[in-house]
This record gives sequence, structure tokens and C-alpha cells, in this order.
Amino acid sequence: MIETKIANVWHIENNKLVNKRKYVSTLKYKDLEINFLKIFDDDELVYYVFKDENNIYWDLTIIHINIKSFKQVILNNVKGIEEVYCENIYQQMKNFNIEEYFKEKIEQKKYFNKCELEYISQFYHELYDNALASRNAIIEENRKRRETEQREILEHYKNEVLKVNQKFKEDYKRIVEAIISKEEVKNINFEFYKDDKYENGITTQNCFLYLAKKHQINIPLATQGFINNKLEKYNFESNRYSFWGDKRHQRGSTKIYEYFSQIYEKVKNEFGKENK
Repeated sequence: MIETKIANVWHIENNKLVNKRKYVSTLKYKDLEINFLKIFDDDELVYYVFKDENNIYWDLTIIHINIKSFKQVILNNVKGIEEVYCENIYQQMKNFNIEEYFKEKIEQKKYFNKCELEYISQFYHELYDNALASRNAIIEENRKRRETEQREILEHYKNEVLKVNQKFKEDYKRIVEAIISKEEVKNINFEFYKDDKYENGITTQNCFLYLAKKHQINIPLATQGFINNKLEKYNFESNRYSFWGDKRHQRGSTKIYEYFSQIYEKVKNEFGKENK
């Protein structure tokens, strides 16, 4: 049978060490009491909860037990693999020495959680300073690793922004020079990071609409849709343009010449100012 009682339990809750009244379940296998928190009754794996001499329980998260196997053997008298598992755990628990376990962790410079430290401070005080030092060393090591990873991530982001925005500048320069030279210009999308900030996300914008917006040329939404979705290329010398895809059933724009003429004049003026 599973016995359940309310008892004081030291455990970590929301990254804080607390001592609270909680339901503790107990299964008995031979002369071994297997204690675990009742909230995990339906789980397959649980942490063994230690009981001290004052009947206070400690959820140290040291020993994992397949409680399902013990339930099968104890409650349902199941034999075979489950029984072998239970017997192995039984022998391990009978031979387990928690003081030696803590000493080995200190020797191996491993991490101690807050519940372990409190347990050590109460029952193995002579180990406390070394256990705390081992914990702090791991925390510091993890902090340095996170800082390194963060620097690497920021450097990656910085390089990504530089690469994308450098290509944008090259595309922009090529498009502007082609317009000034009154060449045929293929309709492309500019991709760039606003204000050179990765957190702004990458912006994708039609090259002609980008120039129109930059120079405050107000193009109606319908014409913007035509430029964005249908226009393949525009010749600033002949004012001829072509569509993407099947052109037989597509309608052109009666206003496009007016707006592209404005784009040409604005770009020419901008180019002239930049080269004075």
C-alpha cells in the first residue's frame, strides 16, 4: 500500500529554498521506505525524498527511482525485469552513504543545489565551505560561458547586419546609377536592417517603392500593388516596361509613367547632391 502523510519538506520552489508542509507518499519494499512527493504519484520517475532524524523530509533531487516498477512489484506482485530493477535499487539504497556522496561531489568540483547546501549545513557542517565553493565555481564558470556565448551571438548578429546592409548599399547604388543613366532597370527587392539594428528584423521592400517612399512620392495603393507584384523591369530611356509571367491577359498601369518620371527626377537630384 501507498501511505500518504503531511510533513515538513525542504525543497526548491521557483529557484528558492523553502520548507513547507507537503504531502509525502511512501512505498515500503522489504525494510526500505521509498519516499516521494505525492504530486508525482502518476509519474514514472520520481526523486527519492530523504528523511532526517527529526522526521523532516528533504527533496535533494539526488536519486531518481522508477516508481512505476516498484508499484508493479509491491502492489501487483509482478516478477521479472521489474523485480530485478527493484532489487538493484534496494541494494544501492542500502549501501548509499550520503556523506561520502557529498565528499565525492566536492572532490569532482560538481554543482550543489540550495537544498543540498542546507542539508550539509545542518548535518555535515565541516563540508559546507567546500561544497559552497564548488557550487560557486560552477556558477562562475557558467556565467563566463554565457558571456562568451552572448558575445559570439552579438558578433554574429553584427556580422549579419553588416553583410545584409552592405549588399543593400551595393544594390541601391547599382539601381540609382542605372536610373540616372536611363537604363532598363530590373525590379528587385531591397533587403536591409533599419538603423543597422538586428533586433529590428530584416526589412524587404520593392526597390522602386523604396525610392518613392524615400523621396516622398505618393503612389496610390493600386499602382503600388502593380509595381510590387507585376512589374518585371522598367526602361527609364524609353519609358517602356514589362510584366512578370504570362503577359497576354495582364493589364498595364496608366499612371506608372508619371510616378517613374518623378522617381527619375528625385534620384537624379539626389545623385547630383551626393557628387558635388
